[in-house]
Amino acid sequence: MNLSEFTKMYDFTGRTVVITGATGVLCSSMTETLAACGANVALVVRNREKGEHLASRLPGPGSAFVAVSDALDRDALDRAAETIMGRFGQIDGLINGAGGNHPQATARPDQSFFDLTPDGLRSVLDLNWMGTVLPCQSFGKLMAGRGEGVILNVSSMAALRPLTRVVGYSAAKAGVSNFTSWLAVHMAQEYSPRIRVNAIAPGFFLTEQNRAMLTDLSTGQLTARGHSIVSHTPMKRFGEPEELLGAVLWLLSPASAWAMNTSYANDAKNREKVAEEGVVLHPADAAALGLSEGALARLSNEEGEIVMPVHVAARTPRGVALAVKGAWPKLGAQHRNINILHAGRKADMGESTAVHGIEVTVTVAV
Repeated sequence: MNLSEFTKMYDFTGRTVVITGATGVLCSSMTETLAACGANVALVVRNREKGEHLASRLPGPGSAFVAVSDALDRDALDRAAETIMGRFGQIDGLINGAGGNHPQATARPDQSFFDLTPDGLRSVLDLNWMGTVLPCQSFGKLMAGRGEGVILNVSSMAALRPLTRVVGYSAAKAGVSNFTSWLAVHMAQEYSPRIRVNAIAPGFFLTEQNRAMLTDLSTGQLTARGHSIVSHTPMKRFGEPEELLGAVLWLLSPASAWAMNTSYANDAKNREKVAEEGVVLHPADAAALGLSEGALARLSNEEGEIVMPVHVAARTPRGVALAVKGAWPKLGAQHRNINILHAGRKADMGESTAVHGIEVTVTVAV
C-alpha cells in the first residue's frame, strides 16, 4: 500500500456520521475533525441552539445537519434517523457520545454509598447504557438493512478498573463495554460482517460535567481529587480532546476493517490494556493512531526508573508486530521477561528490538 492509498482511507468525503451528544467537549472535537475530513456530520442533540452553534463553526469541507432528539427517546431517534436519511441518503457511521454522571449516583464524604437514591443511580444507568442501546437500535437498523456501517460507542476507563466514588457511572460504562462486545457479534453474524462495532474507553479529560470536581473554578487549580487523579497518571496531566482523534478516525475508517469488538483504551496510564486484550499494532496502524514506531511513552524519570509501560509498534526482522505488556523497574538490565502478544496469542519465539536506543532482549513466557 502506498501513501496515497493509505491516506485515502481517512478521506470521509461522501460518508455520513451520526453523533449523539455532539456538543459535549469530546464529541464536539470529533465532530469538527470529521467535518474537516469531508464527512457529512449529523448532530443529534437535545438543544437545537447549541447544535446550530457547533454546526456554524465547523471547518468543512464536510457539511453539518442538526437533528433534535433525546438519546433516551426511541420514537424521537427514529424520526431523527428518517430525517437524516432524507438529507444525506445513507448513514455510514454512528458515534454514541451521549452520557454523563449525576451527583446522586456518586459516593462522597457527605453522601455515602448507602445514601445514593434509586432515581439518581437509574438516571446515570439510563443515560449512559440506554442512551447507547437506543441509538444503536434506531441507526443500527438502517445499517443492518444496508449490510454495512460502523458503530463507535464511548465507554470509559471506569468500566475497566474500579474508580472511587462514581459507582453509577462505572457500572453504566461497564454495561456499555459489555453491550459493545455483544452487539459486535450480533451484527456481524445476524446481518453482515461489514457492520463493525467498537468502543473507545477514555481516561480523565476535563469536561463541563467534571470541571468543578477536578478544579477550583475560581483559581483554576486542581482540587484534592484532581491532584489524586493526576498523581496516578504517569504523564501528570489530564488528556486533551484532540488526543482521542487518532483512535476515533482509525476505528471509523477502512484502516480498521479487521478491528471489531474492541474497546480501545485512551488513557496514558492504561495502554498496557491494549496489549492485554490482543490488539497488536502494525506500523501502518500505529502511524494512523499518531503513534511512532518504537516506544510509545516516556521511558524513565531522572532516577532511571520506568514511569510508563513501553509498547512497541514495529516490525522485527522476522516480520512480527509486537505489543509489549508491562514495564521494567530499572534501566540497564540486559535481559527481561516480557509477554509478547501476536494476533491475540502469546508468541512462541524470542525477539530482540531496540527501544529508544536501548537493546532489549525479549524472552517470551509461554
